Amino acid sequence: MPVLQTMDREALYDLAGWCETEADSRIMGELLDALRVLTATEPVARIEFVTDPNYDDGVYWDDEVFYLHRADGTVEPFVFPEDSDAGYEEADERFRELLADYSRQDPPIHGAHLIVDLVSGEFSESGRYSLI
Repeated sequence: MPVLQTMDREALYDLAGWCETEADSRIMGELLDALRVLTATEPVARIEFVTDPNYDDGVYWDDEVFYLHRADGTVEPFVFPEDSDAGYEEADERFRELLADYSRQDPPIHGAHLIVDLVSGEFSESGRYSLI
């Protein structure tokens, strides 16, 4: 007899909650890996995201415009390559899915900034309209 059939409804809901919590806990690490792949050819220390309030279900971190903070202190917008191979396109799609999942998991306030440190792996969010 399968294990799930032996569980009552309350236990099944508990199990589902634990599985969802575990899956959500992996989003940041997977997003960090995807960002490292996207910027592998760039000498980038941090990536800064701003918000996009134009989604039907709320405010998300913008996946079209984000900024590369280089080790030398310069900051410039990330430019998606026009000619890319299938591997890059797959990484780009994965990045967009993960950023949307991260946005849904902890919705940002419009005007906030998210900094992802590619060296330490830390995620930090500033308040509304503050400059980092």
